[in-house]
Amino acid sequence: MIRTLALGALFAVTTSASAQMGYSGAAMRTILKKGDFSALQDQTSVLLVYDYSDMTVGKFTEENYVNKKRDEYNKKESGRGDTWAGKWVGARTELYEPKFEELLNDRLASGKSALKAGKDKTDAKYVIKVHTTETEPGYNVGVSRVPGYITAVMTLYEASAPDNVLGEVEIERAPAQGAMGFDFDAGGRIAEGYAKMGKEFGTWLTKKDWGRKHK
Repeated sequence: MIRTLALGALFAVTTSASAQMGYSGAAMRTILKKGDFSALQDQTSVLLVYDYSDMTVGKFTEENYVNKKRDEYNKKESGRGDTWAGKWVGARTELYEPKFEELLNDRLASGKSALKAGKDKTDAKYVIKVHTTETEPGYNVGVSRVPGYITAVMTLYEASAPDNVLGEVEIERAPAQGAMGFDFDAGGRIAEGYAKMGKEFGTWLTKKDWGRKHK
């Protein structure tokens, strides 16, 4: 009995630890690639645009991943794969982007910033492009669970000069899993990845002085 409890405790600790890591076991990292985001410091709004081009899903290109899953599901039940493919894309606007914006704005407010970010800020002077480059959906089948992750690059530019990049930051392996272990749906796991990424980005902006490098 004692040995069973000890093993259960060890499993819980291991699961909890893995929940803080990406699928590969690497922790989330935020890396300033270029410039800074100080242009946003005195702004009250910034437009968010989302880009999923050239994204990998697991070890596949997104196109190959979607085709593979569609075919698998359609073989099991006619039309099921087509429905799944539609939901795969639809989840972006229904789940992922709202989660990212909600947590980003929450963290900006917590950092005492007046800045509000969103797809509806079409009159904003500046734009942040959120380019998702990697999605690892992970899996949860009850007896076995591996969290996924999201990697994305945030690029800041002036709306009138999109080719002039002012700042670029990459968030690597934002953990994509629910906190309580009931994240059996891939869409739900991925949505949590976007939530964590929004939280991390908002915290980074305000805590790191908008990415400025000081001598």
